[in-house]
Amino acid sequence: MTSIIPISSRRMIVGAVAALGLALVLVIVIAMFTASQTRSKRLEKAANNGNAAAQFRLSLRYEYGQGVPQSYRKAMVWCRKAASAGDTNAMTAIGWLYQRGQGVPRNYQKAMTWYRKAASAGDTNAMTMIGWLYQRGQGVPRNYQKAMAWYRKSVNGGDVGAMYDIGLLYAHGQGVAQSYAKALTCYRKAAAADVSQAMGAISTLYEHGWGVRKSYQKAMIWLRKAAAAGNAIAMYNIGWLYEHGRGVPRNYQKAMNWYRKSAAGGSKHAMMGIGRLYAHGLGTGQNYNMARVWFRKAAAAGDVHAIYIIGYLYAYGKGVPRNYQKAMRWLRKAAAAGDVQAMEGIGNLYAYGKGVPRNYQKAMRWLRKAAAAGDVQAMYGIGYLYAYVKGVPRNYRKAMDWYKKAAAGGNASAMNNIGMLYYRGLDVPRNYQKALAWYRKAASAGDAEAMDNIGWSYGHGLGVKRGYHETMAWFRRAAAGGNTDAMGSIGFRNRSRAIVANLAHKRGFPII
Repeated sequence: MTSIIPISSRRMIVGAVAALGLALVLVIVIAMFTASQTRSKRLEKAANNGNAAAQFRLSLRYEYGQGVPQSYRKAMVWCRKAASAGDTNAMTAIGWLYQRGQGVPRNYQKAMTWYRKAASAGDTNAMTMIGWLYQRGQGVPRNYQKAMAWYRKSVNGGDVGAMYDIGLLYAHGQGVAQSYAKALTCYRKAAAADVSQAMGAISTLYEHGWGVRKSYQKAMIWLRKAAAAGNAIAMYNIGWLYEHGRGVPRNYQKAMNWYRKSAAGGSKHAMMGIGRLYAHGLGTGQNYNMARVWFRKAAAAGDVHAIYIIGYLYAYGKGVPRNYQKAMRWLRKAAAAGDVQAMEGIGNLYAYGKGVPRNYQKAMRWLRKAAAAGDVQAMYGIGYLYAYVKGVPRNYRKAMDWYKKAAAGGNASAMNNIGMLYYRGLDVPRNYQKALAWYRKAASAGDAEAMDNIGWSYGHGLGVKRGYHETMAWFRRAAAGGNTDAMGSIGFRNRSRAIVANLAHKRGFPII
């Protein structure tokens, strides 16, 4: 049916409705804010009259900024008043504020003191938190048996949610014999009580096949349950499964949607995930500017590796003008927080004199820090400095040692360079067969330079029977991997092959 209302009029009506809808939303928001303020004033009046329940509820409003300006300090003030009147929830809340360092300096001993007060009055949340402190050794010596005892007290007092914490002890074998089966039983009981962390823990068991048959599909089912309960970590994990195509068809758009939901709930991992998708152009146009925005959010939320990534973006000029000084500042922040890749990055900046004066001694110190923390790229870097850099005493034996450490960690460049040391006979007997064996290991790990070296070995019969077809096959693989030497070798050998073919044709020789 054709509308009898003119198009221009219909547009005016739609616009008016949209404007009315926006105005209505504003009215509702203002009304809700006014109502919240009114309730806060009523609570404050009751709290000032000594009502302990009102004092505790008012403390929660200050803690979360509901109807009043957010203030942990004022939350603590009202919690103390409620606690002095015997409110056990307030006692537990004071312990939580001390444990988190909100409104007061962090103090696990004082947190434990307040939890014990609340627990002695029967507060099961406080019992769980005492177990939590014992499990992690915060404010008290770590003691898994005491942690278990307090978790069980909490469960016996009616807090089924503490079954999740008991499940964690069984899953990790802390204070009890390790048992995924018992962990799963505990998680299921907690999940039945709507503990979203337990739902997430069940998904982890299915994802890895711990105590159950591995199933990404079942992992996804439990993650969705946890996400429906508002668990931001579960939302992130759903996004991760979509990003990597585990149990579901790979779908970067769905990954992005779930990461955004998780990030809205404060997940720094999700913020990193969004930044990663933007940086690689997965499910969205590649956009380093947006990637940097999300990496900064993740860094502000406490993700140390995000700080490193920001330094990386400045070092390579991704989404920002290349700036080695800023790169160094961000890398130092990350390294100070323990990020090993940042330590390795600082070492490289010193080695190449980028943003700082070239200093091989400082480069070596930073690379050793990273290597001591298990960074295989740093191990390779140390080997490279010993083998090739004039500012470091040349020591091929040490180079070989560090290359082998890096190779054991899967570093393909180190494997290739071990082959080069055997090829050239540097502090080891020259051995083309061993050189070729290491080239092959590196090539199988994707190293294009090693592929070029294998081609060279076949071309000159070094450690292997000379073969033109094998030579060209390896050069082509290396060239496809971006190796420019191989590209040049292909062109040269094709020209040489044409010359030989022409001579053979003139002389009647067969072409091999």
